[in-house]
Order: sequence, then C-alpha cells, then structure tokens
Amino acid sequence: MKNIIPLAALMAALFFVGCQKFDGNQDSKLYVYLTDNSIPADEVNVDIQGVKVKYQGTVEPAGSNNPGNSEDWVWLDVNEGIYNLLQYTNGRTTLLAVGGVPGAHIKEMRFVLGKNNSVKFDGQLYPMSLEPGAELGFKINVVKQMAIPRDSITIDFDAALSVKEVDVHQYHLVPHLVVK
Repeated sequence: MKNIIPLAALMAALFFVGCQKFDGNQDSKLYVYLTDNSIPADEVNVDIQGVKVKYQGTVEPAGSNNPGNSEDWVWLDVNEGIYNLLQYTNGRTTLLAVGGVPGAHIKEMRFVLGKNNSVKFDGQLYPMSLEPGAELGFKINVVKQMAIPRDSITIDFDAALSVKEVDVHQYHLVPHLVVK
C-alpha cells in the first residue's frame, strides 16, 4: 500500500504535464538525434556543420518582441564535426543538435555539410564531394507539431542511399535524410 500512493502521485503529475495547453507563445527545446542504415563500407564520414529548423505559422517566440512567420529559420546548437555514420546503426543514435524553437509546427530542416566527407572501403579512404549548390545544405521536409517544453526528432542519414560512386574510386555524397 505504501508504494501505491507515490505511484499515484507520479501518474497524476505526468498526466498534468502531458495535458498542458499550447497557447502559441511558448518555446520548445528540440533535440535532434542522428542514426543510420548500414552500407558495406568500413566508414562513411560526414562533416556536419549546421542544423536549422523552419517553422510555419505566425507565432510570438517566448521572450521576443517580434512575431515570427512561416519564413523564419531557427539555428540549433550543433555538435559540429565529422560523424562516421556506421557508428549509428541498429538503433544507436547520437545527439546532433539542440535548441529552442517557437511553439509551432516544424515545416522543414536543413543540414549544412562541410567539405571533409569521405568513405572507406577495404581500408582505403576516398574523399566524397558534394554536388554544386550543396553548400547551402540539404533540406528535409518535417511536418511536426512541437510538444512543450521539449521534443525530439531522429534523422536517419541513410548511408546506403547517400554514397554514389560516379567513377572508379570517385564518390559523391548525395544525402538521403529520413525522419524516424
């Protein structure tokens, strides 16, 4: 009987938090995780430099005097660096970025990649180039209502579909990003 009262109190607290009403004037902290499907390679190294989120709808970001609109982007704090995608297979993820996003629907995300991308086959490392225009980043459509006070998204950077051999031992990185 002693355990039932604390359990009931915990369930009531969780119910209260889960039923908070969204008033459009709150921010949510968004956590973006990275995962991958497998490819027959030793490594697939992707240089991630930035992540930003575009939200839709007119909202007043918390702590702001400027109402947002459907053309606003929010840069997230990204853990910049080179990620070997093959370390994040079979359900393993890593925290890639986090940041405040106005309480609204997420419309899309953009991944900004650097130039230090590579793939390793049979112990040999080969550079992977980005296609022209890719310096602006790669867009992924995301339709999601943000939960308050925090929410998360896992992005599958599908290496098997993203690595393209264009000639013998010459590779392009054409990111294939999927929301999981």
